[in-house]
Amino acid sequence: DRYSSKEFQQEIDKIISPRNIAFNREIYEFFKSTSDTTVFVNVRNIGNLLILDENRNQLGDIDVLVIDNKKHKFLIIESKDFSAVRTPYELNLEMGKIFGDNGHLKKHERRVNWFKNNLENIIKYFGLNEYLDWCVKSIFVSNEPLFSSHFHKQKDTEMISVTELKEIYHKRCVS
Repeated sequence: DRYSSKEFQQEIDKIISPRNIAFNREIYEFFKSTSDTTVFVNVRNIGNLLILDENRNQLGDIDVLVIDNKKHKFLIIESKDFSAVRTPYELNLEMGKIFGDNGHLKKHERRVNWFKNNLENIIKYFGLNEYLDWCVKSIFVSNEPLFSSHFHKQKDTEMISVTELKEIYHKRCVS
């Protein structure tokens, strides 16, 4: 099937990638405009700590990393823009890419676990007060509410739209 070929997927990625880059930037700019936060986009390493699994395989980048200095939280944000998804078939394909065995969510959760396992060194790298109780919050943000997130409840990752993220952050400063 030509639509599932690697070449076809690479062509689709060329279209979607710039949208995701812009979407990451939108989230970055939102948090950058709020007080008491330090924000980074497309984080591939933290100092000399590479984001690797136990077999030294790269886990990819953290789309948006927010340090909430007031709440003593790290927000690890995976962001996906699904505006190119138009039909139920395309939506089904995207859901497989998110929730599949090697989907975006699983990869994100592996990066979050890496972050938690390296938390002590990360706190030191950023020069944060290591005596405070820092926590890590995992968030998956989409440009639109994900209907499928109602069927795929996540225990450790909050799945919300960018509009919900902005409302939540302003209301409760991300609890």
